[in-house]
Amino acid sequence: MNTSKFLWILPASLVLASGAVSAQNLIPLYGATAGAVSDVAVATTVAPSAGRAGDVAAAVVNGSGELEVIGWQDTTTKLVRLGSASVDGKTSSVAITGLDASRVVTASYSGDFTVALNTWKLGGSDAGVVRQGSETQQPAFIGGSIGIARLSSTRVAVSFVDPSSTDLFVYAYDISASGVPTYLAAWGVTGVADSGIGLLGITPVSSDLVMTAIRDLSGNLKVITWKVTASSVLPMDTYTAGAVSKVSIGADFGAGSVMTACVNGSGDLENIYWSISAAGKISRGETVTAGRVADTAAVWSQNDLRVSAVRGEPGGDLALERWQDPFLASNGEIGDFNSSSRVSMVSLTSEGTGPVEDYEVENYFVTAARSVAGDLEVEVFETGNADGPPPK
Repeated sequence: MNTSKFLWILPASLVLASGAVSAQNLIPLYGATAGAVSDVAVATTVAPSAGRAGDVAAAVVNGSGELEVIGWQDTTTKLVRLGSASVDGKTSSVAITGLDASRVVTASYSGDFTVALNTWKLGGSDAGVVRQGSETQQPAFIGGSIGIARLSSTRVAVSFVDPSSTDLFVYAYDISASGVPTYLAAWGVTGVADSGIGLLGITPVSSDLVMTAIRDLSGNLKVITWKVTASSVLPMDTYTAGAVSKVSIGADFGAGSVMTACVNGSGDLENIYWSISAAGKISRGETVTAGRVADTAAVWSQNDLRVSAVRGEPGGDLALERWQDPFLASNGEIGDFNSSSRVSMVSLTSEGTGPVEDYEVENYFVTAARSVAGDLEVEVFETGNADGPPPK
């Protein structure tokens, strides 16, 4: 295993392989704000194979303690608010994923102590945010993190930890054309997981495989792969790494490549790259560590593009980093954005791709953050070529 260590804000030229790629900055384009929130998660509707998603959705715990979904149309020049809708009953944690070109799905803890799935339609003839259907399943105390991953335009997997038992669960659901979720199967691993906020992540690896990342009861990062079908959810492989205080995960869908971006035992950002076989076998790859952070989110989009969003220390400022392809000579940071805006939590998603500019396909990302004042802030970013055309 090759491990690299570098400073928090390291010039991209110092971590690039000679002549490998040109540095890419992450450039904020435009954004939107909303009212008081206590938890945030962001997703987009599903983008076409070569293009950007049409809508952005934030799932939040609003000022009344309820699940609320707020939607915006992304016109490519600004975010235009579509509207919002909420669900009665208290919740503590929310997760969201795109389902298709017009719908998103949320997972949350409902007020009757169950895990709730809700499907939401954005825009279109409804010209707003409309809840289509819902389902509640596993009894669970309102408590820690919850995650959701899209496997296809009709199937999602939900992961959560029951804080009363420290059991980790993965549930599979199909979503109908009318938006009604149908429970398929589930599996639980007993007594393995810390239930705190920011200590669980789930990412789709392929159409029948997901990977979870948790902090175990010894305080270490534990990753588990799960095979998900219409009739079963089965754990396939597990790997335990070092101490962590925050956990996030992202994958290159269909390629068997995963990145965990965590706050390690020293308080530093630590990226670990993993290779996952079709059967779910986990192989640990390279590790990169950077400077001190307080919170992190990870996403792996098209074009082998890996991005993490962090709440940096000191100050708690929002920052984004783009990371080198691990198969090139250097796997360090090759682009960044450091905001002066202080936040208390972050969420990150990929929005898709745009035209070729500066000799490279443009990639777009969306962050959602809770400001130190307690309000929702949503921002759209693009990658920008900082060094001009690649060397010949």
